[in-house]
Order: sequence, then structure tokens, then C-alpha cells
Amino acid sequence: MTSVTEPGTSLSERLAQALAAIEALDPGDEYLPTVPAALVAAGLHLLCLPRDVGGLGGGMSDAVEVLAALGAANG
Repeated sequence: MTSVTEPGTSLSERLAQALAAIEALDPGDEYLPTVPAALVAAGLHLLCLPRDVGGLGGGMSDAVEVLAALGAANG
């Protein structure tokens, strides 16, 4: 994964970026290291960290929304 999401990007934009990257990889049931790399490139690994330490400051409802979208995309 070479692109990294810019600071200030909305959660929905980050999620869309990650989903597009994962769908392009089409991992199926196989583990591909590029899948978690896509999540990191989109900044989703920072979702539940507080903003004052560089995170996105998301809560549980944000986490559920992201995980549901990721699960639906890659069942």
C-alpha cells in the first residue's frame, strides 16, 4: 500500500478508501498482508485512539459501523 490518507479526512472517506483497496485485492478466504496494510493506509487503525494522541477519536458506534462495513464487503 503506497498511499496514505491525509489528516482531516472524514471517517466515511477513510472507510471508502479501505473498502476500495480491499475489494481490488479480492482476498476471498486467503490471508493477504495487504488487507491490514489497506486499513492502516486509510488510517482506520487510529479509529478508537483519542484525538489528542493522534487518533481519530471514534467511539464504539464508529467502530461497529466500520467493522460492519468491512465484514459486509469481505464476508
